[in-house]
Amino acid sequence: MGIVCLQPFASRLLARFAPLRVLGVSWLFVGTGMGLVGFAHTTTEFALAAVVWTVGEVGAGGVAAGLVANLAPTGAHGRYQALYGWSQAVAKVIAGAVGPAVYVTAGPAALSIGCVVVALGCCVTAFRVAPAFHRPSSRNIPCADRQDARRAAC
Repeated sequence: MGIVCLQPFASRLLARFAPLRVLGVSWLFVGTGMGLVGFAHTTTEFALAAVVWTVGEVGAGGVAAGLVANLAPTGAHGRYQALYGWSQAVAKVIAGAVGPAVYVTAGPAALSIGCVVVALGCCVTAFRVAPAFHRPSSRNIPCADRQDARRAAC
């Protein structure tokens, strides 16, 4: 419910920031919220954990799909979005197998800490590669309008 209510407002606000940086912070919120669940003992603590990961989902929801659309070459948007959706499904299947295995073998604290560590890794990676996504690209510029060496290759 929180995502549906907040996302339209958050999208306008988050559009001012670099998409990969928004995703990095959003992933950190999601992982931290999931990690907090392992240490929660009261209803209030569980609710707080849910609020933290919901803030992350609000940030990541529209930004990720928009980033994929912006990266897709002209005419390949459907394929890119399909691959993006498929990768999310694969990740959920893997998480559905790995999560319980970690919980049973290493305990809930290990799973919770693992969620935060993975989220932190994703955040750092997003921030490290973000500058590459702000460089001008001639990929979607028509050949006649290109001013670089790739114009001759058109």
